[in-house]
Amino acid sequence: MTKKLLTFVGYHENRVQFSWVSAAEGPKFAKVVAKVTEDIKKLGPLHRFKKENFKNGLFKQIQEIATKLFAENKIDYFVGYKQNSFDDSQVPFLITDPAEIPKLVFTDKSVFNLTNYLKPDHTKRKRVGLV
Repeated sequence: MTKKLLTFVGYHENRVQFSWVSAAEGPKFAKVVAKVTEDIKKLGPLHRFKKENFKNGLFKQIQEIATKLFAENKIDYFVGYKQNSFDDSQVPFLITDPAEIPKLVFTDKSVFNLTNYLKPDHTKRKRVGLV
């Protein structure tokens, strides 16, 4: 699902790779990191996050994806960013109601690691979309 979403928004699917490595498998971890690094270097720089891309509606694409995922009943929650009410920064935003999707934003100020907001009490046995 994640790779399909990335491809949909214009990323090469090999920019994200998943591996299971135990804490006791140091050499395996080193090999996985080396391979991922090599694969990403082959793909070249990611120019997706230039400021002009934000001005050209990247957040609209994210809103469209979230809308589609809710409409197709594929997610229960969507984790993204919304505009902070007192300055121009963005803050994490947990959406449970599709009517809140228009509040989603994504700019160069969307810097929080949203995986920190995948708390078990919110997401246990739930399907989650994540920017």
